[in-house]
Order: sequence, then structure tokens, then C-alpha cells
Amino acid sequence: MPRGHVTSVVRPFIRADQDTLLGLLSVGGAIACSLAALSPMSVHAPVGLNFSIGVTNALLGIAILRWRLGSRSLFQVSILFFMVFELSLLITATHTQIGLATDLVALPWIAVYAACFATARSFFTLATVMTVAVITATALSSVSDPWFTTIRILLITWCASVALHIFIVALRRRAETDGLTQILNRNGFFRMAVATGVQRSIQSTFVVLLDLDGFKTINDQHGHIEGDEILRQTAKILKQHLPTKTILARIGGDEFAIVAVATESEVLLKQLQRLQSATPCTFSFGLVPWTDSSSLDEAMVLADEALYVDKRNHRSRFGESATECQPE
Repeated sequence: MPRGHVTSVVRPFIRADQDTLLGLLSVGGAIACSLAALSPMSVHAPVGLNFSIGVTNALLGIAILRWRLGSRSLFQVSILFFMVFELSLLITATHTQIGLATDLVALPWIAVYAACFATARSFFTLATVMTVAVITATALSSVSDPWFTTIRILLITWCASVALHIFIVALRRRAETDGLTQILNRNGFFRMAVATGVQRSIQSTFVVLLDLDGFKTINDQHGHIEGDEILRQTAKILKQHLPTKTILARIGGDEFAIVAVATESEVLLKQLQRLQSATPCTFSFGLVPWTDSSSLDEAMVLADEALYVDKRNHRSRFGESATECQPE
């Protein structure tokens, strides 16, 4: 087999993104169920159930890897709940203590994935549903004394998963927050914008790029400390006066990016025009609709072109430095 072909086959399995990990989680469950069907632990073992879940999970894992379903929140949560349902069926059909312990091994893996990649609401909802489902399934199983194993694994799983979820949220917040203005940075903007813009076909969504006029002159003449104060004040004013569903980020230097959802272009345009006189510096901006047929990158290219048209207009009216920036 050619080396390039081998690389193309192996590459998806060495990418540690959420789609690959969810796909491998499903494939791992398929392997475990297949082994349980081929080598049952007792004469009462649910061979048919193990085999059917194994085949289903194998197909599901392939679908996740092929169509990147883990990146879509609705599919991601649905897949996790489906895994909980499968786990409950296996526990209910368990007849031995070691079989119960083996089935429960799936619990920490599902919980850890959810703690790392699901939203807070999805994670804690899944935790509640999984706890109820596992306890109910354990009560229906024919194992003589299942509770010590089940409760111990539940407690360990949820203590570790909640701690991991809190850590991941704090780490993501630090990685996606601009240290100077305390709003989103470029990484946070792209993640939030893509997540928010998923349903842009059924609600009006706009992308805005905003750039302060004459900001370089302020840094050159008054120093970076005063320039930093202007950036902080601008971010604070924009955050206070833009609609609540707006995603606001500083994506570099004196450039800000905005994604506004469920608003009218005329309303957003008037708000931005009013804010031009409320911020320490006037600013130029480019506003474009983000349609279902375009990616975020494509919308930002169009917004950038509109921004520089507006900036040229400012310069023609006010000169090279459109206004004097005045920090409070």
C-alpha cells in the first residue's frame, strides 16, 4: 500500500478532536460487546443483545468519524444518551457480579467525554439521567448483590467527572479570554460564533468587523498604557450597549469582531453608528449578513472589505487620524 494512502487512513485516528474521540468511544463499545458475545461469562449471558449493540456501535462509530457528528451539539448529546440507553440494557440483562463490573466500565468513559466536550447543561443533565438509568437497571438485574459495585463506580465517576468539567471550563475560559479587555479573544470568538451560527438559516445573523480610527497615532504619541485604557473602555462600552445575544471579541490590536443574532440589519447599523460617538475613539466598521450558504471565514472576508471601504470614507472626511482618542 502506498505510503500516502496509509497516512490518509491513519490520520483520522491520531487527531485528538472530539469527533475522533467520540467515534473511538463508540468503536470501543462495539469491540467490548463483540467480545462479550463471542465469549459469554455465563450460560445466561445476553449474547444476542451484545452482538446487536456491538454491530450498532460499530456503524455509529464509522458514521461519527465519517460525518463529524460530534461537532454538532444535538447529535453529540443524542449519541451520549443512546450510549446510556445501551449501557442500561446491558446492566439489566447482567447475571454475574463480574459481568456487572465489566458493563459499568463504560460509565467513566462516557462521563469523561461529556465532561470534556458537552456544554454545562448537557453534562449535568446527562449525569442525572445516567445515575437514574444505572440505578434503575441495577435494580432490575439478576445479580445477587450489585449495589456495592454500582454505587462505588457511580461516586468515583461523578466526583472525577465534575472536577474535570470544572477544570476544563476554567481552562477554556482562560484560553478564550482576552487578558486586556476581558472579552473573548480570536479563539473564543470562532468557537462561540460557529456554535451560535449553526441555525443561521432560520434567524438573521450578521458579522461585523470594527477597527478604531487613528489608534496607532495614540500609541505613538501617548504610549501603550493610554492605548490599553482606550481598548478597555471601548470593549466595556460595546459590551454594555450591544444586544445580549451578541458575541463580542477583540481579535487583534485595535480590531474587534461581532456576531449578532436575531436582530435586524437596520437596528444593528443604527446601534453601531450611535456607539461611534460614545466610545473614546471613533471607529470604522463593516457589517455583512452571515447566510447559511457561507462559512464564517467567508463572511469575515466580506466584512473586512466593507470595513476598509468605511475606513477610507472616514479618512477622506476627517484626515488620516479620524478623531482624537480621549480615555476617561
